[in-house]
Amino acid sequence: MQTTQFLSTVVKTRGARASRLDRRHMRHIFPRLLLSCLILTMNNSIWADGWIEVDSPSRSIPIVPTHPSWLSVRNHVVDIEITGGFAEVILKKSFHNSASRSIEGTFYFPIPQRAYVEDFRLKMNNQELAGEVLPAVEARRIYESLVRQAVDPAILEYYRQDLFRARVFPIPANEDVEITLSYRQRVPSNGGLTRFTYPLSSGHFAHGISGDLQINVDIKTDARLHSAHSPSHPCQVIKQSQYGKSLQYSAKQSSVRHDFLVDILEGDGQLAAGVRAYRASSDKGWFVLRLVPGQQPQESLPPATLVLLVDVSGSMAGEKLDHAKAAIRSALARLRPSDRFQILAYSSRVSAFASNTVFATADNLSAATQFVERLTAKGGTNIDEAVREGLAAAKAEELVATVLLITDGRPTVGVVAKSAIVNNSVTSNGGDHRLHVLGIGADVNTILLDELARKNRGSRTYIKSGDKLEVSLNAVLDRALYPALTNIVLEIEGISIEQVEPPGPWDLFHGDELVLAGRYDGNGSSRVGVTGQLAGARLVWSFPAEFPQHGGAEEAAYLWAEFRITTLLEILRESDATPRRDIVDEVVALSLRYGIVTPFTSYLIQESPNGVIANRIADRVYENKKYREQSADFKRGFYAPSGEESLGSAVAMARQRRNLGQDLSAAGMALREDSNEVLFNLELTKTGGMTLIRTSEEQDTLVDTSIGTASELPKPDIVISFMSAEYLHFLGENPGVEKILSSGNSLLFRWKDSIIKIEENLGPPTEGLEQVKKAPVRL
Repeated sequence: MQTTQFLSTVVKTRGARASRLDRRHMRHIFPRLLLSCLILTMNNSIWADGWIEVDSPSRSIPIVPTHPSWLSVRNHVVDIEITGGFAEVILKKSFHNSASRSIEGTFYFPIPQRAYVEDFRLKMNNQELAGEVLPAVEARRIYESLVRQAVDPAILEYYRQDLFRARVFPIPANEDVEITLSYRQRVPSNGGLTRFTYPLSSGHFAHGISGDLQINVDIKTDARLHSAHSPSHPCQVIKQSQYGKSLQYSAKQSSVRHDFLVDILEGDGQLAAGVRAYRASSDKGWFVLRLVPGQQPQESLPPATLVLLVDVSGSMAGEKLDHAKAAIRSALARLRPSDRFQILAYSSRVSAFASNTVFATADNLSAATQFVERLTAKGGTNIDEAVREGLAAAKAEELVATVLLITDGRPTVGVVAKSAIVNNSVTSNGGDHRLHVLGIGADVNTILLDELARKNRGSRTYIKSGDKLEVSLNAVLDRALYPALTNIVLEIEGISIEQVEPPGPWDLFHGDELVLAGRYDGNGSSRVGVTGQLAGARLVWSFPAEFPQHGGAEEAAYLWAEFRITTLLEILRESDATPRRDIVDEVVALSLRYGIVTPFTSYLIQESPNGVIANRIADRVYENKKYREQSADFKRGFYAPSGEESLGSAVAMARQRRNLGQDLSAAGMALREDSNEVLFNLELTKTGGMTLIRTSEEQDTLVDTSIGTASELPKPDIVISFMSAEYLHFLGENPGVEKILSSGNSLLFRWKDSIIKIEENLGPPTEGLEQVKKAPVRL
């Protein structure tokens, strides 16, 4: 009875991957599982940011504990100080021995890739222990041995990393011990972007749930700190200044799925920039480029031009017009005497404050305020004429001008056809100025306004009521009034780039940042050239960046896919006729390959023609009631020009575009809403620039979604047995594949144009212990 309960516990606690064993094969697996369980009792390990492998007991027959792990983590605290290109790390972790006897073991800690560690010190109950750093070649033998013992490939994620090892002295029965690990490492930088990595992702392989986790990060910079955030974990900002920032991440009963990352961007010049790049196998790589303007006093910025187009049709009567007047007064108050402005109030016709733009002198601002106060709401909505006149006023300026359209309705007077209004706007603009849209309420034609903004290089913001108008207007102006660099062009030495999203031309404004994602070919050290215009002058910057041949920041792949999907959906939503099948097919293909399942794409996946995996993802999405309802609401409003559903879709699309590149915790790691719940239901594993999914409850194999859109999965080109000599040779000869192999011991995926099948070895777990010989796997 005790053994039966123990077997049940092991199946439940080995994780989602191992718990879904094919019932049809259980009778073949049971003897192996029994042997595995005995090994687990002899080689219990507690994973997380460093773990302890417990020595085997001296008895010939091990004692079966009530829980498969003798060691549990009570709590652990990590203090990280990053300054001057170095990080000081102190880890304090409390372990509890629940066994009835004292135990000994070995403490392991994977060293972050490309991090040069200067010193490691390990203490146990304030007694310093001797330890050593093992280079990657020697560490691999240990990783392989641990995988065989635990029959769990998860540790292979660290296969090419160095390893710190130290003996842990007796841990008394039923008592706690505290281990303190401290080390100092160099923090790698790519261009102006510094990334710190703390190896935390092995936490989700723990036997059960670990204790409380807290990570404290203190950042100090010599240059001005433009930004510092964790793209992997939601952190609280404790304090910040121009030259520093303190972050904190905490979790109760933590079960961590990803390494803890911190990205730092600093610089004292006019432009700060950084690159994250990733490449897997022989495929083209992905990169994310981030540009942030230098911090300068407002008075030193070049003059700006602002043209306000305010709707005063009958529907704006009452509180809406009152709020609009207050918003305009607030916008005018922020202008400097060197800035220029114009106000166009429109209903059935357009009324201009002045014959052309004027300087923001005290007299002109006073006259403009009186003009605004006299506005009354009546008549229809002539959006076409207002937009044409506003962009014509901007076009007359030598400098880049900002045009802001405020409306609560649809075009009812003059030209009302969407395509004609958009075409007229592009002609009036000439391509050099920005039209931003601020829509109020559910009556606005969101599809028209979306396309107006997109075709005129602007943003769009939608609010449900007039009382938020002033806040929203100021938020838009904060990001779009003062250009830092316009008509940006990128050139990267020795690297070819393509499919850059969002499509250019690109602009960078003070108070905002520009994030671009694309594909690249080539590799190695390079320099990124950024050329643009400001106040009629041509400016050029250049900064170093690394484009890896394999590995790197894998979230770049998923972020690029999110950018591309968003662009395609914007085009799809603006289509006048039947939705273009080619765009729908590309959206579905990207969603499947990269696991980008959001309310923007889930219903397209459901409607796709195709196959086992497409249906599997759709089925799992729709098992989640809240997610199903969100997707249904979005679908109803996606093609609707106005109404509550249309407004909901427009708000979601605008938020998606605005947030891309800002909150990277979602990039390839999680969904933005209900992320943990939805990903758990979908059983998505994102790694190595691809997405793996379990196709059915009966099938334990994880399948690469890029090869599963047919009704039947393809036959593999190469079949490799898990942890065999061929497996280890394939692992050793193919840098980057360890990320994929760490996902499970039964896989079907594409690698270098071949379909690889990793099949579970049903023999004893000791198979594969022979010396690895040159295997016949050639890729």
